[in-house]
Amino acid sequence: MKAFFIQMLIKINQVLSKYNNSLIHDHKFAPKIVTILNYINNNLDKKITLDILQKKFFLNKYYLSRTFKKNTGFTIIEYVIYKRIIWAMELLISGKTALDVAHTVGFGDYSTFFKAFKNITGCSPSRYRNQLGK
Repeated sequence: MKAFFIQMLIKINQVLSKYNNSLIHDHKFAPKIVTILNYINNNLDKKITLDILQKKFFLNKYYLSRTFKKNTGFTIIEYVIYKRIIWAMELLISGKTALDVAHTVGFGDYSTFFKAFKNITGCSPSRYRNQLGK
């Protein structure tokens, strides 16, 4: 069930990306949050931490965390992980190996990627790819 939900999120993400995230801009997020969301979405393959965001956006990391959670319903780390896993699922569907995908989407090591992927989708990356016939 979880895997189907994630697949649905992938499709929604693909549709939204065609419209340059216009729904994000139309939603009444705090202006800084929109800027931070755009930064995260465009830099998923890079290291993203609260300290990095604090320095980049000149906001206290505790204030940033509270404001982000209030506006999105996710912690920053949850959001980054979910976005990376959605991207990983797209790459796995295209036939890339799980190890290549882990590095492409910004996970520092395969073990962390594997745990996050399995936690969110309910199956391993290779099993997910094999279920789709690749």
